[in-house]
Amino acid sequence: MKKKYLLIAIGFFFLFETIKNPQKVASYFMTKKKLLDKIYLDFGIDISKYSALFGVPQSLITAIIAVESSGNTKATASAGERGLMQITPIALKQVNEYFKKSFTKDDLFIAEKNIIVGTYFLSYLWHKFNNWDLVTRAFNYGEGNIRKNPNLAESYFIKVKKFRDVFST
Repeated sequence: MKKKYLLIAIGFFFLFETIKNPQKVASYFMTKKKLLDKIYLDFGIDISKYSALFGVPQSLITAIIAVESSGNTKATASAGERGLMQITPIALKQVNEYFKKSFTKDDLFIAEKNIIVGTYFLSYLWHKFNNWDLVTRAFNYGEGNIRKNPNLAESYFIKVKKFRDVFST
């Protein structure tokens, strides 16, 4: 129920902002669009290839890259996440077990390898949840945490959804 009210509030915010200042709203979306275009220009071949291979929407992969790293292949975070999709050590271990490979932490700074690992992990989560909204939340907050409370990671989910909506236009 809270999610519904939040989405309604966001919709009203954009409606009123558009009436008050249409240029501001247009530039907000244009900024997101430019970032998505840059990401797709730089990494679109790999995004398309692994989207098709693992059955993950290109819009989701691209949006996660935008939110997680803004397209920076060298991005890192305090919990050990690395690369474009900010892959965690736990996700890397799961993917290595599946592929019978040994992607290293440093491999995650290579765009194609990061996209392989991240997209496979999204596919893995899809098979667990069968719902892209929950997959998005679990990618950020962890599978076990989302099983306990599916409403966690709301702000992350909203950020990714906004980028997906812009990608789809």
